[in-house]
Amino acid sequence: MAGLVKVGCTLPHGFVAEVNGVKVVIAGANQNTSEYYPLLGDFGITDVDADFWTAWKKENCNSRLVLSGAVYEAKDEKSAKD
Repeated sequence: MAGLVKVGCTLPHGFVAEVNGVKVVIAGANQNTSEYYPLLGDFGITDVDADFWTAWKKENCNSRLVLSGAVYEAKDEKSAKD
């Protein structure tokens, strides 16, 4: 296991990322529950397994979510805020 990465999402309600039948709920800008980091401005943050996220990005590299920057990876909370 490669650890966790922080995934930021500017979509209001987030989305569900799926790889090989495994689903991970990515928090959006309007979400703020105990399962997720508190809102940090105009986006939600979710800790995601790094291997899962690498596979998802590879499968979705041409997605509008990725290309528009609506969903992005940050190395730490400070990077996510920036």
